Amino acid sequence: MATQALKQWDPALQLFGQAAAKSRGVVGARARFRMGEVQFAKKDFAPAVKEYQRVMFGYGGDNAPETIKPFQAMSGFQAGQASLVLAGQADNQGDKQKYLDQGRKFLAYVVGKHPTSAWATKAAERLKAL
Repeated sequence: MATQALKQWDPALQLFGQAAAKSRGVVGARARFRMGEVQFAKKDFAPAVKEYQRVMFGYGGDNAPETIKPFQAMSGFQAGQASLVLAGQADNQGDKQKYLDQGRKFLAYVVGKHPTSAWATKAAERLKAL
């Protein structure tokens, strides 16, 4: 995390990737989430969405242990945010609509799959604003 805090993006991605590869538990989910954060900070939003999705649907998916569910909820929210940024950057209406729909889907995932999470409230607010 120090490399991430120092904005040493490539070493951070490498270290988080190693941790994610070694753990199918909470350490791996956290590392994969951090990889999404690094990509988001680099403004590489499409790769960030992919990392967040790996947390959302990996690590047991709907049957994930309780220790992993907070990372799934955070990942869903962040995937929604990244998708909405991509919508804003889209050059044509088709891509814009695709990313808006994707963002809504990810935010709805948080509300539906993690309704007791603090992220669910934020996701519901964001959906309402859209």
